[in-house]
Amino acid sequence: MTKKIEVELQIISVSDKIPKQECIEAWVTDVLGRFSNSIFAEVCVRIVDEEEGRSLTKHYFGSDKPTNVLAFPSPTDLLPLPNVRRSIGDIVICAPVVEREAVAQGKDLSAHWLHLLVHGTLHLLGYDHDESQAAEQMEALEKKILASHGIRDPYSDSYRG
Repeated sequence: MTKKIEVELQIISVSDKIPKQECIEAWVTDVLGRFSNSIFAEVCVRIVDEEEGRSLTKHYFGSDKPTNVLAFPSPTDLLPLPNVRRSIGDIVICAPVVEREAVAQGKDLSAHWLHLLVHGTLHLLGYDHDESQAAEQMEALEKKILASHGIRDPYSDSYRG
């Protein structure tokens, strides 16, 4: 049986605190599955260290520092073909940044990884947070998905792992 959603995992980071491949695949698949039970898609998740994270952030967003997660949606004007899996985009996560943020914010590391994968996947699906209404909608989806995994609101000041 062919999987409807294929998650390609590229681990370039030397971190030993990256979630298992099965977890990453399950988390991304869970998010995509909430939007369509007929989605036939590919997603690439690339986990990098700070040098690559900084380079990508500088090249695409003009900031000379690595960020926790970047999402690169594929063009949406491609016609879907029956039974042909199509890439919906790439998610890049900078492992050292994720680890530092989890410690600084008092968050469980696994919960923070899950949050960032949910966040990145939602970006691939067209959600954004550039305007306040769009940000509220995206955050509400993130909170709902995370709650289904037993994770409290990551935007709350009272959040602790």
